Amino acid sequence: MSRLPIGARALITPDGIKTTAYYDPFAAGPICLARDENYVEAANSLFEEGTRAGLQGFSKPAVSLSGGYDSQAVAANALKVMPEGGRLLGLTSVPEPGWDGRNQPNRFGDESEHVKALVTMYPKIDVEFVDAAGLSFDHKLDALFLMAGAPPRNAMNLHWIHEVRASAKTAGCDVVLTGAMGNATFSFNGNGAFPNWFMGGAWPRLACELWAIRKEHKSFAHAVVSRLVLPFLPEKLAKSLSHWRQGDAGDIFEKWCPLNADWADEMGVAQRAAEFGFDPLFHPHRSTRELRLAMTGNASSEAGDIQQAMEAIGGIPSRDPTSYRPLVEFCFNIPDDQYIRGG
Repeated sequence: MSRLPIGARALITPDGIKTTAYYDPFAAGPICLARDENYVEAANSLFEEGTRAGLQGFSKPAVSLSGGYDSQAVAANALKVMPEGGRLLGLTSVPEPGWDGRNQPNRFGDESEHVKALVTMYPKIDVEFVDAAGLSFDHKLDALFLMAGAPPRNAMNLHWIHEVRASAKTAGCDVVLTGAMGNATFSFNGNGAFPNWFMGGAWPRLACELWAIRKEHKSFAHAVVSRLVLPFLPEKLAKSLSHWRQGDAGDIFEKWCPLNADWADEMGVAQRAAEFGFDPLFHPHRSTRELRLAMTGNASSEAGDIQQAMEAIGGIPSRDPTSYRPLVEFCFNIPDDQYIRGG
């Protein structure tokens, strides 16, 4: 058994199977505009166009609204294209009562304050906070397996996603907007740019950017090793260096993967993952193209099946303006320095 790659077709004949690609988001080639402002204007125009397309045929939208860039930008664009006087329901996942307030570095566990700040800017957003109290990651998981025929990614988010959709349905909304592809498009952080600049001979740019990010690292040398050297090291050497720098990453089946470790060993899970090109330790990529292909490949392999199942279970469709194809293609093909500059 093998998987048909994304954007490909298979021709099956008595002589065998021939697979050809019919779509490549990078096919348009590099997009170069005269000024920074031109990139921003083009992206804004495509984002608005995609939002308008996503809302076509619907009259009462809701948005799955987080404290981050992506869904907040979707909300702002939705208000821009909605009929005058229209209101938008924002549904925000928050911790259930009793949360201990624990946060990881560079993370916030309660998004409500960021959402309230957005509402101050856009009073036409009505917010409902969804705590999904008492539910866990296995909420409606059997139904999802049955309807999708595929294992869902990021299962620890599913309980509140189900609740957001249920809340939208209860409120009489007819579509839920999301910003799922934002990280790979307009809010992309530029990871992978450093080895990209090195391989492309853009060494003055590379040197300036490495110097600019040195304060995020222990030293300039540390920045060079982390952002430039590590992506090119063989996996075993990279793993050893990471172990030396950060300590033992531990057994993934003890730390974050819920598979039974003995079963995983018996079934050769780690070996098969390696054959598929999946790296459970998430070593840095050698280019922004490589990173984006990994992001979209990991997230999109069964995305259509999962989305269809979520819509069938919740009884309400969803649309993602950040997945609008012209916007995706534009964001994938503009220079890396539009995402990271001056650190």
